[in-house]
Order: sequence, then C-alpha cells, then structure tokens
Amino acid sequence: MGGADGPNGTGASPAPDYEWRYEYYDDEEPVSFEGLKAHHYSIVIGFWVGLAVFVVFMFFLLTLLTKTGAPHPE
Repeated sequence: MGGADGPNGTGASPAPDYEWRYEYYDDEEPVSFEGLKAHHYSIVIGFWVGLAVFVVFMFFLLTLLTKTGAPHPE
C-alpha cells in the first residue's frame, strides 16, 4: 500500500463500498413492570437508604474519632 493512497496521503482515495444506515426497531409489545415481584423503584429506594446509613455511620465514626483522638503533647 502506497503512502499517497491512504487517508493521510495526498492522493484521492477510492469511494467506499459501504454505507452507513440507522435502523430503528419499534417493539411490538411495550415494556411492562407487571411481572416483577419487587417494586420497580426498589433500586432507587435501596440506594438512598444505603446512602443515608453510610452518612450516619460516618457521622458517628468522626464523632468518636474527635472524642477519643490522640492525646496532645505538652
């Protein structure tokens, strides 16, 4: 392959033998949450509950560390 034939070269490149097309698929049946055994907001609720537990845990941990920190040298 010559250096002038590539996309960075100065020569004209041949026309591509491919064509870009976008295909959109419409589902015949819409997505339904009726078959789920868990509530469909369970992941969101679990995330916020976990975040709240983490924040409370960090609050108590930092409070404990400030009360029982290393003694100050005199």
